[in-house]
Amino acid sequence: MKYVYSIFLLGLVALNITSVNVVFADTYEEAVFWPNQKLSQLNNEDQYFDVAWPKTDDKNKKFPLIIWLPGSGWYAPVPKSTFARPEMEDLAKQGYVVVSMNYRKSNIAASRNKNLFPAAIQDVRCAVRRFRSDRYPNLPIDKNQIFVAGESAGGNIALMMASLSQLTRSELQKFGVTFDSSRCEFNNISPDIQGAISMAGPTDLVSNTERFLQRSPAIYVRPIDVVGSFDRINSVPAINMTATPDPTSSSSMKLVWSTERARKCEKFGNWQGDAELSDSVRLDIKTNETFGIRCSGQGGSSSRTVTAMTIHTSLNYLGVQPNKNPRLAIAASPYRHLLSKSPAKTPPILVIHAVNDEVVPVQEARKLVKDVLEKRKFNHAYIELTTGGHGVQVWKSDELTNAITSFIDATLEKRPFVASVVEKSNPITLVSGATTSRLTKDISILRPFANDSVEVMLLQNFLNRHEQERLVVDGKYKTEDLEAVKRFQSKYRAEVLDVWGINEPTGFVGFATRSKINDLINSSKEVN
Repeated sequence: MKYVYSIFLLGLVALNITSVNVVFADTYEEAVFWPNQKLSQLNNEDQYFDVAWPKTDDKNKKFPLIIWLPGSGWYAPVPKSTFARPEMEDLAKQGYVVVSMNYRKSNIAASRNKNLFPAAIQDVRCAVRRFRSDRYPNLPIDKNQIFVAGESAGGNIALMMASLSQLTRSELQKFGVTFDSSRCEFNNISPDIQGAISMAGPTDLVSNTERFLQRSPAIYVRPIDVVGSFDRINSVPAINMTATPDPTSSSSMKLVWSTERARKCEKFGNWQGDAELSDSVRLDIKTNETFGIRCSGQGGSSSRTVTAMTIHTSLNYLGVQPNKNPRLAIAASPYRHLLSKSPAKTPPILVIHAVNDEVVPVQEARKLVKDVLEKRKFNHAYIELTTGGHGVQVWKSDELTNAITSFIDATLEKRPFVASVVEKSNPITLVSGATTSRLTKDISILRPFANDSVEVMLLQNFLNRHEQERLVVDGKYKTEDLEAVKRFQSKYRAEVLDVWGINEPTGFVGFATRSKINDLINSSKEVN
């Protein structure tokens, strides 16, 4: 049976995100964490994953799976540890199996195993199949509830996973690339997903060419990689590292670094010569090079690397400039896939992007949302941030984490997802989508624990837009919301109060008040 999901688009700039449904039906006090689990070996290259899930005595309990894909421009050797253990465990305690996985990175300069597109797509499609199979019997995964989320390059892959879902073999072959590796041992199992979340993901590689033909080195500083006891994390050396392009050269960068709690440090990677490490150094970049610093201390050792390229990441990913092989660039662009993809065969999509993203311009996200997802009525939501740039730390933000989990929960429960925004004290909420929302439940200030946060947000949105109220849209029914409802009830007294013989407005959102609100929504074709 096909379902129509009511996932709504948010199209305005925000400072803070207030998401819905953050009170979970089941939360858990502890999480189980397994690091460095073997995932797959495609093209003779091992991939690994970390995983966390709720600790429960119910052996039959299954949980939705969230697969997290780190960024890196498809080229930097970024570890799965970009999603840190504490955040993974916190998310798992909310009722999810959480996986952070590696995938193959492209390197056009490599003598072998260049891992060009679609290698990364093959890795993730094979991973979904493996997690849906019986390969990991100890993981309590609901095999019908798999979501893929990612940032930057990982966001592009997440969107690709959505755009390739439910396509037949013959439909996949039309793109002229092999999205499924013959070395994946579970190709008889579906790689389809139930939803995709993209954070700052490139959407259209076809349009990248002209803008990036001439540019400074692409630089990625990898988060710190720790070896040692997790319990002694505060005694492990900390390495602070920044790298910036040299304004006088298109093939060099300046690296500045410092350490804390380190006894000894050494360099590794593509450093030239035997010179001593210094806290500031100018490095020449040839094609794709990685420079690393490893330090040891009382609590263990740690390392950080910076990877830089003198060519654009799209060229390194595809193996050719996009304008030299448009068909290949189209195959790697979720925007192009979704232009012709059936919305009914595409899982819900959440797009998150910052206005001040200097790596992947926000115009890419806006074009995807406006020209494709909104125009063709895909089930989707869009959150646009005013700050954070390209490096928003998704899982360290309660607001973003809540927005993502609310999107997932709404998708699974087949109900509306409303992402609202609050800028200072001025709530700005414009939502539009493929279906119309209706209030269906009572709302009372006397029983706040019984109020549905989704319904409250729909009510707050409606009052702001239809009645010109200025309510904070947070899913909580407060005194100011109660007073706004009273004003609404007074305005429509004949239909809301008099029919029940009530003299004064109550602020209780019952049958009569809901019916009038729903009538106004339908007559004005508002979506709130």
